[in-house]
Amino acid sequence: MKPLCRFALATLALLTFLPRLVFAYLDPGSGSMLLQVLLGGVVGLIVIVKLYWNNILSLLHIRKAAPKESELEANEAPQAPRANE
Repeated sequence: MKPLCRFALATLALLTFLPRLVFAYLDPGSGSMLLQVLLGGVVGLIVIVKLYWNNILSLLHIRKAAPKESELEANEAPQAPRANE
């Protein structure tokens, strides 16, 4: 390692692990905002997984990919017209 890189890592480690006094006030609004961010992230992740669930399963080869509409139309046999009943 270069000496400058060693010095930077040593300084970072020293500043990280030294005890220091912090005079700060966290009001209840800060805690509720943190809770809101966490819950929003969890709900967003759930929505993303729900939207792409079939793609995830087909990517993991758990479920076959659904055929596209053009393939379905090409595979359908033409039906004879029905007589009026």
